[in-house]
Amino acid sequence: MPNPLDRFSPTRKCGAEPLHSSGTPVDGSVLDFWRWSTSDLMSNATRGRFAEYLVHRAVGGADDAVRDEWDAFDLTTAVAKRQANVYVFALLHERTILDPLDVAHWTFFVLPTKTLDARIRCQHSITLASLIREDGEGVPYERLHDAIKTAGVVV
Repeated sequence: MPNPLDRFSPTRKCGAEPLHSSGTPVDGSVLDFWRWSTSDLMSNATRGRFAEYLVHRAVGGADDAVRDEWDAFDLTTAVAKRQANVYVFALLHERTILDPLDVAHWTFFVLPTKTLDARIRCQHSITLASLIREDGEGVPYERLHDAIKTAGVVV
């Protein structure tokens, strides 16, 4: 008998999976749930996950990958030589018409762990002013992959 406390491995959904009661379909689907729960890309939790997705896409993450809430890190890539050697901070700019789907509304700050470890101030948070001091004005989505590769070399 499987242990109910064993780690659950998520499987990729397409959205068409119906809700059901012991195999009998009931009203609703996974896509309906997604639309209901994550359509607000401006909410703090969803915006953070969406930023992770943008980084995943920028570094060429697998199309069939599934985000694992319980992983010790957000993404794995061929760039990394060891766990967490690069941190990506994402900033969604306020515009007249804010659109999280428009990657031009995002700026990314890419810092090697070494840079963060050298900080004398708090190790648990960082301000936008500190990010700008450490990484200049950041990079747009189109240059994110290269910035991550460059920061990953600085060990």
